[in-house]
Amino acid sequence: ACVCSDEGIAVSTYNIIKCTVNGDCGGGGAITIQTNEGVNHIVNVEGCEFNNIPATSHRIFLAPNKGLFYDFTLNTDLEATTAYEFNVFVKLGLQNIRLADGVYNAEYFYLNGKNINISAVNPGNVTINSFVHLNGGKYTFNGIKFTNTNAYKSNPEAAGEEIKAYHYTSCVGIANQETEVRFEKCTFEIVNTDYAIWAHCGTKSTFNECYFDCNEHRPIATNGPKTVVNNCTFKDQYHYSLRLFENNHLSQEVAFTNNKITGTNSKGEFEGINISKKDGSANITGKFVIKGNTDGLKYRHHEKVTMDASCVYDTDIENFA
Repeated sequence: ACVCSDEGIAVSTYNIIKCTVNGDCGGGGAITIQTNEGVNHIVNVEGCEFNNIPATSHRIFLAPNKGLFYDFTLNTDLEATTAYEFNVFVKLGLQNIRLADGVYNAEYFYLNGKNINISAVNPGNVTINSFVHLNGGKYTFNGIKFTNTNAYKSNPEAAGEEIKAYHYTSCVGIANQETEVRFEKCTFEIVNTDYAIWAHCGTKSTFNECYFDCNEHRPIATNGPKTVVNNCTFKDQYHYSLRLFENNHLSQEVAFTNNKITGTNSKGEFEGINISKKDGSANITGKFVIKGNTDGLKYRHHEKVTMDASCVYDTDIENFA
């Protein structure tokens, strides 16, 4: 089926319901969507079966018009089965994307200004083995394993060597102030670089019931204003679980609660929170709630960092301030 429309039509709606497609569909797809400028495409795909589609073809193929993509809406009960389909679903504005069992391996996944819930059909059986770049928007990931053995190695828009080295080789990177992300029951396997998450900015990052297999790497680095880490497990981390870099307004709201740190590391000690300042000095304001974590958890901040008297603390760590 080819879904296409003529220029000048304001809205173009297509219903592809209870169809069966068998075999090779060529370099395009069983359903090819051809977009045109000025047309709001609405494509409904429900109850369809796709059998024996080879890797050289696709179930849904998005064909650009002169290299550009225009307005579109996809409504479907399909779950993504390949990295290509995942990216197509994102481009087609799908807000709830379900990933079938498998490994999703691409150069990188670029999510720009979207509001998307991404979940594993079977939690624990879905791996994203690529760099995930969140550039504005609101995202929830549920039941997905992230690893960076296929991390994106470079980005011409990177602001500096440190961002190139860490942000773009992590599992997930946040590079826009207006980005909010939540990870529910996700697993992070850190293989290829220092961090699982590099939140260069953003509004809020939440990790709930996540598992970090650190392999003596650092799990989370952020300079976003709000960070929540709750009921997570950090295995064989290198030194600290959460590294905070002072941000532009020097205010951090952190909730680090009920987390477990297991295993060993070459440093011989574990920290929960580490506050860093690369150059100059910083006076940190904000609110810190740090309670119920592994016994013996430590806190440390850089010698040039001071905690402002206005900071609010609710913590069971002695001498946190």
